[in-house]
Amino acid sequence: MENGFGKYLEELRGKMSLREASKKSDVSHTYIRDLELGKKTDPSKETLLKLANAYGVRYDDLLYRSTKLDNLDIVNAEAQKYFLKEIEDVLEEMCIDNTFFDFLKDDIKKLEEKHNNILDIDEKLTPDWLKTLATNARYDSEFIYDLIKDLKEISKKFNLHKDIRALLSKKGVTYNGHQVTEQDKQLIRSYLDALFSNR
Repeated sequence: MENGFGKYLEELRGKMSLREASKKSDVSHTYIRDLELGKKTDPSKETLLKLANAYGVRYDDLLYRSTKLDNLDIVNAEAQKYFLKEIEDVLEEMCIDNTFFDFLKDDIKKLEEKHNNILDIDEKLTPDWLKTLATNARYDSEFIYDLIKDLKEISKKFNLHKDIRALLSKKGVTYNGHQVTEQDKQLIRSYLDALFSNR
């Protein structure tokens, strides 16, 4: 890695002090400065992800900029893994049985309309299609990143990370140390539907 990456990191930090950047990223201020000066040249993927989140830039962008050209295949594979995990995480909040919650249909439709210049006429934003997106070379990483960001905004709009339906759609849910089975989840949904039917 040449010092161009270090200069780029310094530009991203801008007027933020090293200590502020450290606090925001959970990366030591001395390590950040060593990266900026080119004294350290091989940041871990975890460090790059922390810095990307702290500076509000795309992880794959930092990953590409920090890597020597002979490692681009590895970088592409890592970026695909990152995008796939991000997609899976947001879908876990937004879906049940691999289908978007009914109350999200209008927002998903608006999202399709927003990106209709990129999507083929017959393409729809389904959970299955989104899972293949990370490995589809037809779409650039900027589009994938924007789409994930839009999906996260929809999830946040409905507080899906706190929604019981989203929790019940996840695998490995427990109650008081006991595994909640699919049959238990269905029973809980029925109780909640009855409880909230008139609200």
